[in-house]
Amino acid sequence: MEQTEQLRIQPEVTPVIPLLEQVVYDYTGVAQTQDITLEQALDTPGWILVDAQLMKVVLRNLLDNALKFTPAGGTVTVATRATEDAVELVVTDTGVGMSPAQWEQAQDEAQLTTSGKDTDGRTSTGLGLQLCLRLVHRQGGKMHLESEPGQGTQITLRFPQSKSPG
Repeated sequence: MEQTEQLRIQPEVTPVIPLLEQVVYDYTGVAQTQDITLEQALDTPGWILVDAQLMKVVLRNLLDNALKFTPAGGTVTVATRATEDAVELVVTDTGVGMSPAQWEQAQDEAQLTTSGKDTDGRTSTGLGLQLCLRLVHRQGGKMHLESEPGQGTQITLRFPQSKSPG
């Protein structure tokens, strides 16, 4: 993951709703093909100082994982929340979930081994989550995971609130 430390980040004040809408739009067809409901709850506007292209990489990875680990008939929701000083981007699924040990393993570069199986029985290394975690941290954000095996997963990205340009 040393490569993420060498990435040139070009932060700009970015509106979260259009950013999320674009990524959700990109995955609408995938969700329909897999018979998964893809919902948006993007009613809380906000602005964050991030590299929009890198944030799309993070969000695509999180959505890809959510769809990969959610069975047919399940739901993936993308939402925004805001506080006085922060904006949260939240991806929630009704998928297979993760144990605390799997999350710890996914955060540790030295532990790159099989961390779980998707709904088709394919194994996962957790490399994508490590990438997301590093890219979020490099941009001044925090990534929090709540999950339980068999109960789904909620990943929250939290960034300081920025003022809208102009």
